[in-house]
Amino acid sequence: MKIGILECDTLPDDLQGGFPDYPHMLIRSFRSIDCDFEYNVYNVTVNDFPGSINECDAYITTGSRSSVNDSKSWIATLEKLVVECDSTDHRLVGICFGHQLIARALQGRVERSKSGLRIGLIKSRILSNKSWMNPVQDHINMIISHEDHVVRLPAGAGLLASNSHCKNFMFQYRNFLGIQGHPEFSKEYCRALMKLWSGTIPEDRLTAGYKSLEEEPDNRLVMQWIRDFITA
Repeated sequence: MKIGILECDTLPDDLQGGFPDYPHMLIRSFRSIDCDFEYNVYNVTVNDFPGSINECDAYITTGSRSSVNDSKSWIATLEKLVVECDSTDHRLVGICFGHQLIARALQGRVERSKSGLRIGLIKSRILSNKSWMNPVQDHINMIISHEDHVVRLPAGAGLLASNSHCKNFMFQYRNFLGIQGHPEFSKEYCRALMKLWSGTIPEDRLTAGYKSLEEEPDNRLVMQWIRDFITA
């Protein structure tokens, strides 16, 4: 099975070389659960898109420092790809920025959070269990790094997970899966981001973010869910 990874950002300059780029974080995460997928990587920020939607069997996005509400040509083109996936029944998994993009492209709504940037590990309550969400858990712990959030889901979407900071944390709409968290991020990378942004994030929020990383993220579990959603 061939997975198209839609690369929506690069690592901050100060972190390049110290960590894998975002597509390889995803590839490493899939390999950690013994996935034998093949991968095509498309850097959509420079308008590198699939020549045909059928180049890959399914797609997954990385996160991005861009906002889905930005007026950038590549974001508009990526929205068109989302709509094409809808019409062709290609599975698409949206991580963070991609989660928000799916919602916006399918007539949901994304806004800047009034509480500002949140980073660290957060616990979300599972509201609905699908057949591909196995093993079943009541909660999931995931690393987050976002300021925008989905405030209205596409009509007919099913809400799967929620927390006090982000009501629409994970949802499924037909052949789409949106996840606000980052199952591909390690705790080390999250700490590096917090250190890099220490001058722009309130001290109390940084302290809470570092403290949250004493817990373990459910990265492996969520990657299993993503794999089983894609192959269902």
